Amino acid sequence: MMIKRKNILIFFLITLLVGIFFYFSLGKESKIKEFPVPLLAKYIEDENSKDFKYSSTGILYSLTLWFNGWKKVAHEGDSTVFKKNDREVIVVKHTGENFIYIFEDE
Repeated sequence: MMIKRKNILIFFLITLLVGIFFYFSLGKESKIKEFPVPLLAKYIEDENSKDFKYSSTGILYSLTLWFNGWKKVAHEGDSTVFKKNDREVIVVKHTGENFIYIFEDE
């Protein structure tokens, strides 16, 4: 009887952890068409119309991009280039900040 309860508890905890993991790895569409940002990210108005600034990016952002088919093709300093089909988007995240800047490479 105790083993059955223990197994049920373990199954429930694993299911809960997987659910939380997938929830925080979900994304929503950004101002750049078909490019996701984390579900909890907020767009911050900026005077520069070429890039877009988001806050609260979360720790699973790379996983969000991977789930949506974007592949990391280059990384230099604070900049990372992601590619999907023939499109490239540059993500800049400065060390110590909780913001990302994204813009499409044309």
